[in-house]
Amino acid sequence: WYSIKPQSVFPELTDPVTIDGYTQPGAVLNTNEVGAGLNSILRIEIDCSESVGAGPFEFFNVAFWLIAGDNTIRGLALNRLDGTYFFMDTTDNNRLEGIYLGVDISGTIAPGPQSVGIDIRTSAGNRVGGTTSSARNLIANTLLFTRGGVGGNLVKGNLIGTDRSGM
Repeated sequence: WYSIKPQSVFPELTDPVTIDGYTQPGAVLNTNEVGAGLNSILRIEIDCSESVGAGPFEFFNVAFWLIAGDNTIRGLALNRLDGTYFFMDTTDNNRLEGIYLGVDISGTIAPGPQSVGIDIRTSAGNRVGGTTSSARNLIANTLLFTRGGVGGNLVKGNLIGTDRSGM
């Protein structure tokens, strides 16, 4: 597996992109249904411990700042960020699938600190997880915010506040 330790945040996503960690050899999509843990195997971990002090605002650390809509990000494990992993403000139709937030690549160890996993503001049509087994995320040791009064966002099928087994 690969561990990426960026020295700053990634560039803002100003055009629609697909970042798919499941394209790595050995990565496996989850096939467990809701009510069971996750059996996915991830091969790309992003250790955000060195990205302190960077972001769209001087007081706000962000790993992925989605400025454009229609992004798909899947198959990554993100951890060790004192800030926000995914920030969406006025961007619509983004998809976050098969991601582990706030835990290591095994989905069992939460290497801190507690962060904001996903912050959706004044955006619509975003999907965090979904109705298929492979779309389910693990959102552990992090917070999830949706705010701004815009509807049509879907948060479904995820494990929230657990490890990959669901415990």
